[in-house]
Amino acid sequence: MKYIEVDSFKNLPIIKLASLDDFVNLIAEYSPKHLFTKVESSDNEKAEAEKTDFFSRTKGLINSVAGGGTKTEFYFVEDNTVYAVSGNGYKNLEDYNKGVAAKFQSGDEYYASLDGGYANYEEYKESLSDGFSNKEEFEKAKNTGFIGGVAKLNAAKMAGDLKDAYYSKVKNIKKDGDLYRYARKSGYESFVEFKEAIFAGYVGKNVEEYRTAQQSGFGDAQAYEAAKDGNFENPTDFQAASSLNIDSKAIYDRYKQLEEIRHANSYGFLDQANIYELLKNLDSGKLISFGKLSERLKESQSSVKSKIPSNTKDWLNVKITKLMKVNSLPEWYTTSFKTSEELKAFVINDEHVQKLGEYDQNSDVFIRN
Repeated sequence: MKYIEVDSFKNLPIIKLASLDDFVNLIAEYSPKHLFTKVESSDNEKAEAEKTDFFSRTKGLINSVAGGGTKTEFYFVEDNTVYAVSGNGYKNLEDYNKGVAAKFQSGDEYYASLDGGYANYEEYKESLSDGFSNKEEFEKAKNTGFIGGVAKLNAAKMAGDLKDAYYSKVKNIKKDGDLYRYARKSGYESFVEFKEAIFAGYVGKNVEEYRTAQQSGFGDAQAYEAAKDGNFENPTDFQAASSLNIDSKAIYDRYKQLEEIRHANSYGFLDQANIYELLKNLDSGKLISFGKLSERLKESQSSVKSKIPSNTKDWLNVKITKLMKVNSLPEWYTTSFKTSEELKAFVINDEHVQKLGEYDQNSDVFIRN
């Protein structure tokens, strides 16, 4: 039997059949030599509706699969009568028979499965319901653990293992195919790595940043971002600084400098170490009054105080507790001098300071050796 694609029939009576099976049975009965076909895309439907040819009169027969795909019709002529039926999206009866045998619901599904490389309807529907458009993508996702990934993340959220703030970034992803493409776009090669990244807060971030953070020994994304903002390169330093509520590597280094002096001289407070450092750094023969020394101490202390954010929008990212301590000395910077007299007494009486120079009672200044 030969297939002939035509544009229209005119002036012939039409018998519209309800099913392709009935049409196939009539073909077996009449054995026509020619089977006529018509194929059109759904976007041509409106234009075709204006025509008065055969397909205008039989447009109700043309494939009406939900969503509107390829529209096809088969028909043959016998005794000057047209026998017509909707092709349900199939281009020929051979494909129709194969599609029915494979349990496809329409020609659109059948051809889509062929284009996607699927072996059967079940495989095609499983892939489609999971958000995949072809078998190759589905197989890659399956081999890398993404099938069932959405359900696993949802379960982790319900169990309290995945923080709400992290889950909120992926909660709108409902299909494994979308999750797979989302992860691949960021460079993740497996669901295991992607899941670990999400649990650590690296949602929507490039995989290289996550891997760098892991290799560097930093913890979750929040810690890694804070470490970067504070210019920390060593996680041990960052953790030690964080325990002191220090968020800057420069300030942490300053803390260590003063702490080393405090420990070496058995001082009880860091402001004592600070004074010792200021006097030690005076050039030989130089002198300084107690008033000037007090000013330099305040200048030195200002470098470790919390600062007001220079950018207005950055205020939104600063904790209230930190804002309340703006321009205040941090807790780690311990102090002992409440008055200028206490400062003077320390300079005059401390044995370590006495080794650096001497106090001149006449001019009330300290002279560096």
